[in-house]
Amino acid sequence: MMINAEVVLWMANRSAPLRGVCQDLSATGMGVIVSSPLQPGEEIMVKLASQSNSLEAEARVVRCDSKGPQEYLVGLEVIRMH
Repeated sequence: MMINAEVVLWMANRSAPLRGVCQDLSATGMGVIVSSPLQPGEEIMVKLASQSNSLEAEARVVRCDSKGPQEYLVGLEVIRMH
């Protein structure tokens, strides 16, 4: 499903969360645009909030592709929904 919703990502190795935009969402994963690269295999917490509801999940980075200066498309595999 194509969406453009704000997401917040929490990583164990960073003190502050990273904000991004979720471009697409499925039952097993999501594609997110962020300003910093993430490492494949890294596990993160994701919170996506929209006007109608919110989603929290544990996810694993499966890929990170540069889209331009300070713009990365991150593929996330959903491990567990909360």
